[in-house]
Amino acid sequence: ELADSTGDQGVQIAVNRLKRYLSVAAILLSGLALKAALMGTNTVSFDSDEAVVALMAKHILAGERPVFFYGQSYMGSLDAFLIAAGYRVFGVSLFAVRLVQAVLFAGLVLATYQLVRRLYSDETTAQITALLFALPVPLLGLYTTITLGGYGEVLLFGTCLLILGHQVTYEAQSSWLRWALLGFIAGLAFWVLPMTAVYMLPVAIVVLRQWRWQLGGRYGLALVAFVLGSSPWWAHCISHPDVCIEPLIRPAASQVTSTGWLAGISFRTLGFLFLGIPSLWGLRNPWSAEVTLSFLAVLVLVVYLGSLLYALRVRNSKRFLPMAMGATFVVIFLITPFGNDATGRYLLPLCLPVALLAAELIRALKRHSMLLAAGVLACVLTFNISTTLGAAMSAPAGMTAQLDARFQFGNEHDANLLSFLEQEDERLGYGNFWVAYKITFLSDEKIVIAPRLSYKADLSKEGIQDRYPAYSRKVDASPDPPFYITSNQPDLDDRLRNALDAKQIEYHEEVIGAYRVFYGLSAKVTPEELGLHD
Repeated sequence: ELADSTGDQGVQIAVNRLKRYLSVAAILLSGLALKAALMGTNTVSFDSDEAVVALMAKHILAGERPVFFYGQSYMGSLDAFLIAAGYRVFGVSLFAVRLVQAVLFAGLVLATYQLVRRLYSDETTAQITALLFALPVPLLGLYTTITLGGYGEVLLFGTCLLILGHQVTYEAQSSWLRWALLGFIAGLAFWVLPMTAVYMLPVAIVVLRQWRWQLGGRYGLALVAFVLGSSPWWAHCISHPDVCIEPLIRPAASQVTSTGWLAGISFRTLGFLFLGIPSLWGLRNPWSAEVTLSFLAVLVLVVYLGSLLYALRVRNSKRFLPMAMGATFVVIFLITPFGNDATGRYLLPLCLPVALLAAELIRALKRHSMLLAAGVLACVLTFNISTTLGAAMSAPAGMTAQLDARFQFGNEHDANLLSFLEQEDERLGYGNFWVAYKITFLSDEKIVIAPRLSYKADLSKEGIQDRYPAYSRKVDASPDPPFYITSNQPDLDDRLRNALDAKQIEYHEEVIGAYRVFYGLSAKVTPEELGLHD
């Protein structure tokens, strides 16, 4: 009988394990299905920020070894190297770029599930949190579909750091492998984007709380592994100490900055409350100031507010790591220039505590009523999916990382522009940043556009981002007259016409959607010679 009982228990354990695996697989597949729908319908805009990474990956295949995102001394090039590996298999294409992001997204969903399951030892909370990541709000959905150079890696590595931090303090303190992985992933994440420090600080706190002198060798191993993982950053700092340290003390958030520390904190707090939190809850698309108003939106708002109240009422030490990470992020966000941009991507680490608290509340509701909990979860997921699909199908840009409304025109006319330039044999020209790299990548560099026109409304030089000077050198060195291309910039169009007329240069104009092409110039002339910038 004892043998039969033991056998029955073994069968039940195996059945439960199988159910768990199937549930997690279903969650992951649902997220990948939504991701495939977004990728397959081309409803997520491709812009020059993403094109820079795509071009970096292409150049890596040709032998280049960039350490950072082109034109910056921060944001490590790991994402471009991963995309280059994707190119090896699938060829140079936007599909390969976004397939790599989909793989990172799948890893993020699984890592989130593993983290919550380890912290709570509760399958329901873990699966609900993973489901809220798999079928996310537009903010998380957008920035796990496109690449801006490393945010997908930050989320995945950061979650892995929390898992490893929990393991080396509570589960496997003596594991040399886990200490080495903790240090190496922390270093790699720091090179990719220094904002991963918001994950490292809570891990450091729990390690210090559980400090044991007999683990000194393992602490040392983690430190060595950190240096190894971040070695590209250190190597660059040794050779470029001035430009390497600056991003750490002066972040690249280039939005409006208030004067004075108190005014600055007030400005960032308002942005966080009225722009950031609505984005985290799915009530606002990160590229728009408009707030979603509907009956379902009100229900979702109640759920998220209720999750905060529940967390304040019910203290739970199991949530320390993700909550400490969230608190660290909020403090850094409010007291540094990063907080000047509350539109979306900088807020991505907060998606974890937001989803976790919602999952906790739904788990608590389940104890009282399975039907109520299922209904609340269904409302949140329906809202997430409907807002994501609604944003994707919105004209003309769909889901976009472009924050300037003038340039939110999507990719509808890109193919026509490429066809026109090839037909007119216009291969080298000048444009603004948001046109240059996108069109250069889409043409497979058969057409090269130097980003030497300002995209700022005031046409100031601050709007010129020449991230890969080799393109400018190629256009400048050509003896043939260049073409000029603008996009929804009537003031620049007028200035360009007047300058060409003043120099008695003949030209033609062609309007293709949001693009205006000045081509067939009778003489070679650069933007500087035309005086196009203030």
